[in-house]
Amino acid sequence: MTRTFHKMHGLGNDFVIFDAREELLAIDEAFARAISDRKTGVGCDQLILLEKSNLADLRMRIWNHDGIEVESCGNASRCVVALTHAGTIETGGGLVTGTEDGSDVEVSLGEPHFEWERVPVTYPMPTNPIPAPERPWTKVCCSVSMVPPVPPAKMWSSFTSMAAARLWMP
Repeated sequence: MTRTFHKMHGLGNDFVIFDAREELLAIDEAFARAISDRKTGVGCDQLILLEKSNLADLRMRIWNHDGIEVESCGNASRCVVALTHAGTIETGGGLVTGTEDGSDVEVSLGEPHFEWERVPVTYPMPTNPIPAPERPWTKVCCSVSMVPPVPPAKMWSSFTSMAAARLWMP
């Protein structure tokens, strides 16, 4: 069996993108690690799976190269908007909106969250303020659950490579 995928690069991150909106594809931790491996797989920072959505133009699921599924990624979202022209993307982190203006692509990942339950830290702790080493430049630290802003970027500079290929899958 073979499966078509896209390999995209966005501002320093590279992604393998499978479109499963028409033909379903099951991805687990081992599969994500195997595809992401730069020596024995295709190689990427994140594996992206596009699925149908009842809430948005499409649903995007994301696995880091270690096989762990994560909620959202701004650069991956920009690549998906450039590839599919989706205006809305359902993610584990919420609804992402994207716009294109010529070769510029911009995404909005929604509002930041400051509540402990929504901030991905290892164990329960105060998140505003959080303990921090005493440094001359450190005043108050707090933790926030959000992806950094993803401003518009020119396609020619941010997507230095985009290719579609077919992958043999047992």
